[in-house]
Amino acid sequence: MKKLFITLVLTMLCLQSHAWEPTQPVQFIVPMPVGGSSDVVARTIVDGLKSQGIDNIVVVNKSGAGGAIGTNALIESKPNGHTIMFTGTAFMFNRLNQAPGADYDVVNSFSHVGLIGHVGQNVYARAGITENTATVVDNLRQGKKQYSWGTTNPGAEFVLKLMSKQLAVPLTVVPYKGSPQALSDLIGEHVDFIIDTPASPVLQAAVDSGRIRLISTLEPRTESRNTMDQHIPGAVLYSWFGLSLPRGTDAEIVKFWNSALNRALRDPTIRSRLQKSQLVLRPGTPEQFTNLIDADFKKFLPVVDKLQ
Repeated sequence: MKKLFITLVLTMLCLQSHAWEPTQPVQFIVPMPVGGSSDVVARTIVDGLKSQGIDNIVVVNKSGAGGAIGTNALIESKPNGHTIMFTGTAFMFNRLNQAPGADYDVVNSFSHVGLIGHVGQNVYARAGITENTATVVDNLRQGKKQYSWGTTNPGAEFVLKLMSKQLAVPLTVVPYKGSPQALSDLIGEHVDFIIDTPASPVLQAAVDSGRIRLISTLEPRTESRNTMDQHIPGAVLYSWFGLSLPRGTDAEIVKFWNSALNRALRDPTIRSRLQKSQLVLRPGTPEQFTNLIDADFKKFLPVVDKLQ
């Protein structure tokens, strides 16, 4: 019995000594520009990983094509655990919109690690816009007035397509590579509205100072909030964020990164920073994150068909 116990202990120590961990610098791909909402959340997560001693992480912003450039960079990487991506709903909406470079499978082209959390998206107006959401929609429906709409992500473009279809009027859409440029143009009154998440502290500061105005949210309808789908049924948009590895990554590597991510999300300092970005944190398993992506993709797919 004693011999069996010693054997089991030695086996466990052996397994622990061979558990996977990074052996070279880790490339942490953020498929959005520096300074935007996604970048703010991503760098907070990296700080949480580094606080655990995983300090050989290099953040690489590979922006462009609504996130497709960074996403494809991950897909083309070796599945050795040393390239990981900050994944957001943009990569899913790129695929739904059949954007150039988005010919991947949102589930099977990746080894998804885990969910960070989710945040609603909002409609922000330039300071000179005094109309409320109901008046804006009525003006569009009756052709009384046209507005320009800045987008910072493929999901926002998706919602504007839905609005245009329901109102039976074309909308003037101005796509931006990221939040900083869109916010700058909104403050400068070069566009009337932008759709973005409230995760950026710079954007929130602009609201607090009165330089821009939060006009409505794209979260699901509630009695206490001014939501867009009260006026445009189905105009609901939120962003979730997580981490993903290339397809074919070994299960032990996925497990390592999932455990590291969930530990970061339990860190009080990291939690506080993310919650200030208005994220609802939802740590979980790789399977739960994969199922969420699959379910959301299938939920929006019939809507895409109707917009064609």
